[in-house]
Amino acid sequence: MQDIAINDLYRSIQETNRKWVVTGAAGFIGSHLVQTLLELDQQVVGLDNLSTGHTENLDDVRESVKPGQWDKFTFIHGDIRNIETCSECVEGADYVLHQAALGSVPHSIDDPAQANENNINGFLNMLMHRAMPG
Repeated sequence: MQDIAINDLYRSIQETNRKWVVTGAAGFIGSHLVQTLLELDQQVVGLDNLSTGHTENLDDVRESVKPGQWDKFTFIHGDIRNIETCSECVEGADYVLHQAALGSVPHSIDDPAQANENNINGFLNMLMHRAMPG
């Protein structure tokens, strides 16, 4: 039953070409979202500063999708802490899948200011620019 619902969801996404932004695109979860969306023939903008993500994850995506699907991917090497970068990547986007974060609990204890800057202020930047009209 669950497979039917997922197939219906995939079919629904595939019916309309949309622009998706995936922050943290070079991370484990982000790269899998990028791959799935490209396989559904969607336009995808991936944003990552590569502090915890890896370009190898995106290389794996490129090898897994069709060349025409990979052509629908744009990678922005940037940071969610940069307001101009956030504005650039969400321009014309229909959806934002926000995965970018510093995910280390020990790091957040050792350097709470940097964790806050990334995980709170960076998230706020994404919210503000997604909610603001072009």
